[in-house]
Order: sequence, then structure tokens, then C-alpha cells
Amino acid sequence: TLEQIRAKMEAGQGSQVLSELQVFVTSQAGTPLGLDSLLLLGELNSALKRPEQAMTNYRDASVLYASDSRAGLALFRLAQLQAVQKRRRDAIRSYEALITRYPQSGWAIPAMLSKADTEEKEGLKVPDPKSGRAMPASLLTYQALVAAHPVSPEAEQALWNLGRLLADLDRYDEAAETYLQLARTFPDRKSTRLNS
Repeated sequence: TLEQIRAKMEAGQGSQVLSELQVFVTSQAGTPLGLDSLLLLGELNSALKRPEQAMTNYRDASVLYASDSRAGLALFRLAQLQAVQKRRRDAIRSYEALITRYPQSGWAIPAMLSKADTEEKEGLKVPDPKSGRAMPASLLTYQALVAAHPVSPEAEQALWNLGRLLADLDRYDEAAETYLQLARTFPDRKSTRLNS
């Protein structure tokens, strides 16, 4: 069973159970256990330092089980691996797919924050809707996150990053307003207290 395979993995027998898990994935194709086993296979391949195989597992899970909201987890893990492998543009597309297809899943909000962080690392620019000048794409993603999920834990980090980006663009009034919003929305958080 899947529980036995997971127990063997946790006992450090990952490479020994790889073929057993692959057989299990095939035998459970099209069932809810099929998705669980594909996610576990991706996890195992990742742990065994086989990122290409892990990405294939997560991609397959997101396609074959697209009607299951847990496919959002597969997309999230896929995007994380793509980012680690320096395939940031692919990671951004995977995060976008997750956000679009599974907006109500528990992975959509973390995907928005991770997408913005990845856009920032990639240095991705888009035209500013107001001025037409190039601006960081992450700025729009952080703004969208804060607008859609203003009190989520991810919004706190997004507000910090948004304020920093606005200040970097010499938009100091907007940066100040962003930091005020941060302090009003998260008054008891460590991030909004000044260090002495």
C-alpha cells in the first residue's frame, strides 16, 4: 500500500522502493490513489536528487488529474523545482497556471508570492499601466496578492516587498502608503515593529 511505501521512504529506503512505487503509480492510474502516488513519486525522485524525473511526475499529476484540486499542489512543487533548476520563466508559467486553474486552493496564495519572488529574481519587466515605462512584473503580482488576499500571511511579505520596490522606483509616497497599510493591517506582527 501507499502507506507502506511511505514508511519505507521515511526509513531511508527510498532507492529500494522506487520501482515498487512506479508499479503502484501504474496500477492506480485514474484513481485518487493514482494522484497521491504520483505526488509521492515526485517527492521521492526529488529526495533522490532526480529533479527531471520529479518534474515529470508533478507535470503528469497536474495534467492527468487536472479536475482534482490537489493538482494545484503538483503545479506548486513543479514550479519550485523549476525555480531551483534556474528555469524561472517555466516556474512563473507553472505558478500562473496554478493561480488561474485553482484560485480557491490552499496553494494559490503561496503561488502568488512565490511567482512574484521568482519574477523579481528573473528581473522580469512589464510596462507600467500608468506611465508605460518598464517596471518590475513582481510589483503587479504583489499588488494583486494584496488586493485579493489583504490579510493573508503572504500579504504581509508582499507589502514589505511592494514598499521596497516602490521606493526603488522613487515612488516614495506610494511606498510610504504601502508601509502604513502594512502597519495598519498587521499591527501586532514583528515585521511592523521598529527595532531599537
